[in-house]
Amino acid sequence: MTTLMRVGNLAALHLDDHISRTRQGADGVVHIALPAEIVKNYNLLEWQLPAWVVRILDLYVERYRPILLDGPNRHLFPGKNGRAKGVGGLSKRVSEVVHQRTGLAVNPHLVRHLGAKLFLDDNPVSMTS
Repeated sequence: MTTLMRVGNLAALHLDDHISRTRQGADGVVHIALPAEIVKNYNLLEWQLPAWVVRILDLYVERYRPILLDGPNRHLFPGKNGRAKGVGGLSKRVSEVVHQRTGLAVNPHLVRHLGAKLFLDDNPVSMTS
């Protein structure tokens, strides 16, 4: 199943609590799991990341995430004083980067809807009852 994460869950991702690897290296499998109590609809979310996403994740964690740290912090998107980056700040930054790179004015919620549309375009389902 394909899913697009809400920005609140994205901001809260913790390297130890939500991201797991079967083993290190290129042949390792990486999962993200969000427990039901932190998901809006109270359903556990869990999925395997594609290899290309794992490569981007590893690059970010190794090279770019350390630049954001002001001390010990295990959140994927670190904020200040060991906390996660705020939802508003992450949402704003996503919108800024997309606009800088594409000229498009979008927000994370719109990205979720676009992702759903693209998924349905690639995986049409019958809407008959």
